Amino acid sequence: NCPALQIGKRLAGYEMTSANDEPPRDPSSWVVEGQTGSKAQKPLHRVVDAKWNSRHESKMFWIGGDDIESTFMKFRIQFNGVRNICSANSIQLSGLNLFFTEP
Repeated sequence: NCPALQIGKRLAGYEMTSANDEPPRDPSSWVVEGQTGSKAQKPLHRVVDAKWNSRHESKMFWIGGDDIESTFMKFRIQFNGVRNICSANSIQLSGLNLFFTEP
């Protein structure tokens, strides 16, 4: 469990990269959340039915609307599904990058 940031950050977007092996393990749905202090998580971005077409493929996702103006001390990604739940025993990515803007 990582400690909270010392100053709030604005999440502008993020990049996910598929792993090298089993496509069924690719995440297909998730929610990116931000938290300020001890308050509840605030959903910032939802994805449903995402699909990667190849291994090591990177996809960019941008945060839009009023949430781009909000600053948060913690961020969390809650994965809710994989490409094929019947044959996947886990979820796998080869990369995750977060992109911030100045508060």
